[in-house]
Amino acid sequence: MHSVTRFHHLRYRINGELLLDIDELSLYAGSCCVLSGDNGSGKTTLMKIVAGLLKPEHAQVNLQNRTIMNWNQARKMLHQHTAYLHQQPFLFDTSVYNNIGYGLKHRKHSRAAYHKLVDEAMNWAGLSGMALRHARQLSGGEKQRLALARAYVTDPDVMLMDEPTANMDQASRIQTYQLIQQLKERGISILISSHEQEQIESLGDIHLNLAAGKLFTETFTQPGTLRLIK
Repeated sequence: MHSVTRFHHLRYRINGELLLDIDELSLYAGSCCVLSGDNGSGKTTLMKIVAGLLKPEHAQVNLQNRTIMNWNQARKMLHQHTAYLHQQPFLFDTSVYNNIGYGLKHRKHSRAAYHKLVDEAMNWAGLSGMALRHARQLSGGEKQRLALARAYVTDPDVMLMDEPTANMDQASRIQTYQLIQQLKERGISILISSHEQEQIESLGDIHLNLAAGKLFTETFTQPGTLRLIK
């Protein structure tokens, strides 16, 4: 598998205490890693670092087959190639259509291309007919699909999802799982933080468990003793 993003020797402290001390984290094209761990273990912190939203104490980053030691340079590239979906989707105070198109505003698209991309993303996420609805009036499942569509339209290499199906009913979960599967089939690398191990196992290729600042891994298809990533 082709590695899209790789972190080596990632360290992060909070209040002087070492929260993360990870030798390696690799994300692969068309692969889904499911991240688990106890509350407070640092899952969200790790995902924000991978998204370029938090600065680690130290990390060697490899992106697009380039090794980058300077964090400011790495952060800019991570922002360009990575989409991060919060557990509670952040929605702008405007319509569904404008929310989806927000990520395209700073890209050089013609008006026709802009509308074509937004329409395609709405259809993909099952939001057709909701273009003029206010985003904050949607149901929980609809809001998550809107967040997915807003990320989808920017064509990222990596998508990070923090508890994407939390507090959803079963029908909404199934819809979300189907969309995530389609993202995998497009070759997007996915990292999901989730407590719903049984439900999300069908999507996952690699199970990552974060404990005591370290990452342990096993494959879902060949379950066994967790091993420390080195």
